Amino acid sequence: MLQESFDNVSTQLLSLYALHKYLSGNPQLTWVLEKNLGASLLLAGMHQENTVGYSSQLYGNTLLGVVELSRGLRAVYTQMPLIWKPGYFHRALNVMEKVSQMPGEIKITKDVIELLKSALESAILSEKEKVPSENDEVSEDTSMCPEDLEKTEAEMLPEYLTRFQELHEKLESLGKIETTDLLNLTTHLVLEKLPECEKPDIEKYEAQLKEWQSDEAGLIAREKEIREKLKIEYEAREAAKSSAQ
Repeated sequence: MLQESFDNVSTQLLSLYALHKYLSGNPQLTWVLEKNLGASLLLAGMHQENTVGYSSQLYGNTLLGVVELSRGLRAVYTQMPLIWKPGYFHRALNVMEKVSQMPGEIKITKDVIELLKSALESAILSEKEKVPSENDEVSEDTSMCPEDLEKTEAEMLPEYLTRFQELHEKLESLGKIETTDLLNLTTHLVLEKLPECEKPDIEKYEAQLKEWQSDEAGLIAREKEIREKLKIEYEAREAAKSSAQ
């Protein structure tokens, strides 16, 4: 999935199903896996305008927020087509807010909301348990840029949790929290949508494959022509040298 462009609907659906099926087993995740899974969920989910898509975006941003907080922003975007600006927990909350403002039946699944809540609470607890070192002292340097004085992600966590609670209550009051778990919703979506999109996607791929094969055949023929031409020119030069001697 690290190489997928997610242009085809069938790819989006199958990728989301594979991701949620894997995560439903509660695997032990390294931070690298959290980053890879988070990015895949986010990028695939952004193509689906439905409950599965927005819940996947929330899930992806949550995993990336955990990595950002524990490993730093560079660890998140290195070798990833992701935004370089901090604030993946903030983006997760933005997904909740966007869904709360949307008309229609799009919701956020309860299990993913609980995941974000747990991630925020665990992060706050972890920050409280950290023992300050001498290197953590606030600098008295008055020449610091305004950007340097902005709150870090760790310092924003209490505000994030407060905003989460407000958005949770808003979604609940609007009936926009889906109680069916995300894997079951994704499975249903795949069974419903895959048959209608799989055939055109396969036909599109086969057309691309024929085009690639035609290009490859043309390149091979062109290479053969150039080799033959160079061979003739070489033989002509060698003959000219022999005649001169």
